[in-house]
Amino acid sequence: MGGCQNCCEAELFRTFSYLEEDYIPGATPAIEYDEELKICPVCEESLSENDYVVDDEVSFIEDSLKFLAQKINLQICECQYCNSTIIPYEQGYGDAQSLSTVNELVDSYCIPTHLIPKIYEYISCNCGNSPSPDDPYVSKEELDEWYGEKKKFIINTFNISGEDTIDFIDFLEEYPMLGLLHNVGKEIFEQIKNNTIPGVVTINPGDIYYRGRTRNRLQRVVPFVEEELWNPPVGVPNQGRFNPHGVSNLYLGDKESTILSEISPSNNDIVDIAEFEVTESLKVFNSTQTDIDIFAAMENEDNGFSSSYEYIFPNFLAQCLAYNNFKGILYKSVKDTSGLNLCLFNVIKDEEISMIKIHENANVDNNDFLSNLGFGLKRTTVFIEKKEEPFDLTDLF
Repeated sequence: MGGCQNCCEAELFRTFSYLEEDYIPGATPAIEYDEELKICPVCEESLSENDYVVDDEVSFIEDSLKFLAQKINLQICECQYCNSTIIPYEQGYGDAQSLSTVNELVDSYCIPTHLIPKIYEYISCNCGNSPSPDDPYVSKEELDEWYGEKKKFIINTFNISGEDTIDFIDFLEEYPMLGLLHNVGKEIFEQIKNNTIPGVVTINPGDIYYRGRTRNRLQRVVPFVEEELWNPPVGVPNQGRFNPHGVSNLYLGDKESTILSEISPSNNDIVDIAEFEVTESLKVFNSTQTDIDIFAAMENEDNGFSSSYEYIFPNFLAQCLAYNNFKGILYKSVKDTSGLNLCLFNVIKDEEISMIKIHENANVDNNDFLSNLGFGLKRTTVFIEKKEEPFDLTDLF
């Protein structure tokens, strides 16, 4: 006999206790013996009915380590040999130190030090690879978070299977400009073309939207003028929620408060807000009318390169919408839960939407002490003169 939980691999028994595992392979409760053991025949310690006894120490170690390795293997969803998303992205562009390693996972199980080399003989990834202790891995939860709301959105909005959706997202991340070569990309494009997707709405003439820009009060005193409050020229913008690098879209909010919340100006920032009026009916995609609004969960569009992967599918979707004569996308504000944001693409300036006012120093309180004394900045509103159509001399003839 190998002994009891007090004298035979006591540390391994403590591992099972730490993990709150009632089943211990290769060990038997004393009460289950034909003649209940009261005393361990090896160490002669008294045994309670729930204390474990080991008949064969070698088999106990092997069976227990295989059992624990199975639990560890369930958490290694993908390793560096089969994962094509999180691991290469973090190693190439993100923070490689943020990746979990196999030895960290094994250590979390509090396995006795002298048995750790042995348990690695039974550890493997789903792909069949046996990772080294320092190899990174990703869990199912991390993969779900990576694909996240994009996966649910595609499944629910376009009625695409989960497996095909993941395959499409992986394809887009490798070939972001070739989405229409994938069957799922083709299906999404056709549904948009045929207006069979939910959330197709019209923005009516007279609707008001806003756009803001910040300037440092110590560096620029003069407010932004009209041309500076439109979207930037083609070729200038960084990648955003719905625009690839260089493509210029007009990002707006439905309220001034939404704009200020989205911008989150610092103490030295002054915000000038342009007020726009829609002048022609605009067909847009309202993502808030879908089951899952993936765009509400995304950060502000000026996040930098680290979020570029998050933008790949929204960029593809926006391009499909724009090509099929949609003028924009409505989505919930991240910073203002009661607000809506609007991204417009391909709109004709001063024909489909016009700037009608500029609210200078929009985040300044006119009732503060210095303003009342006539010092400091004050919020003012400048009205934009309506541009008249040039006189056509042919009308005279």
